Formats: sequence, C-alpha cells, structure tokens
Amino acid sequence: GRIINRATTLGLGGVEPEGFTLGSIQGVTSDGSTALTVASTAGVPVLAYNELLELEHSIDPAIRMSGSSWMMHDLTMLRYRLVKDQDNRPLWQPSLTAGRPDLLLGYPITVNQLLETGAAAGEKIVFFGDFKSYKVRQVGGTRSYRLTELYRGEDQDGFVAFQEVDGGILNPYSSATEGPIKHLQTV
Repeated sequence: GRIINRATTLGLGGVEPEGFTLGSIQGVTSDGSTALTVASTAGVPVLAYNELLELEHSIDPAIRMSGSSWMMHDLTMLRYRLVKDQDNRPLWQPSLTAGRPDLLLGYPITVNQLLETGAAAGEKIVFFGDFKSYKVRQVGGTRSYRLTELYRGEDQDGFVAFQEVDGGILNPYSSATEGPIKHLQTV
C-alpha cells in the first residue's frame, strides 16, 4: 500500500504511474489573472484563509459539489488548524462523530505524508478537488512468493510481492487551466 501510495502521489509517468502531484493544476485567483501561491518566511509557509477560499473556488462548482476534499501533509494540516477566519473562528472543524473526517471549510481532509510542507519555493503543499478523478489501474492480482532457500543459512524465510499498477487524473476539460484537482504552491 505504501509503495502504491508513493507511485500514485509522486510518480513521474512513463514507466511508473503519473502521480496526482504531477497531474494537478495550479489554482488561480477568482478573476483568473494570477496563479495562487503561498508566501514563505524562513522556510515556513504563511497560510491564509483567503488562499484556501480562492483554491476552493478555482474548481468548477459541479466538480466541487460532487465530493471534493483537501489533501496535505500532516505538518501543513497543523498549520491550518491554527488559522482563523476574519471573525477569529478556526477554519478547522473537528469531527464529533467517530469514523467521520475532520473538515476544513466544510470539506474532508486527507493526510498524505509524502506531500511537501513548503520548506522551499516551488513546493506544492495543498491540494483540493475531486480525487475520485484520479484513477488507479491494477493489472492482475498481487503475486507473492516465499523464498525459503535464500535465507536458510540464517534460519529465516523471505517474502517478495509484485503488482502492476498505473494511474493518472482523468481531466474532462480541454483547457490547460481547468482540472478536477488543483494545488497551492509556495513562492
């Protein structure tokens, strides 16, 4: 599972899956004139309420209302837990029901420890959109083998498994600025 998560998150395409970080599109401001960025001070991104709203509304409303969610590193999530709106209310809404996700601006949040935290310029730190548009294709089943002879000198057995996987974002738009998953990037 961790190997597939790495490939579907960070994969470069070609002989490996195209990770959603590569296939996502940088969000733009509501007037469409400026790419959404997050300032960084001493390697720590300065996260703001308005940037989240702009990213949320850079996604087509039809896609946004069909099950969109946030994805970010745990450290980025902590930083957003500290952000408040203009009325000094936290953006973070902890779940009061077991098994239900915490919410950020009313949308569920997924933590992915492989995502960047904003320590350097050009890092993609927050993703928003319909992650169901990222499709994973698994060819055949998982093949696993027990290697009894290789480790016999140590009185151990080895195990190895193989699985063929590919993935990518299915983008219904022909425009290079539209897509089902968008991100904020540090400057």
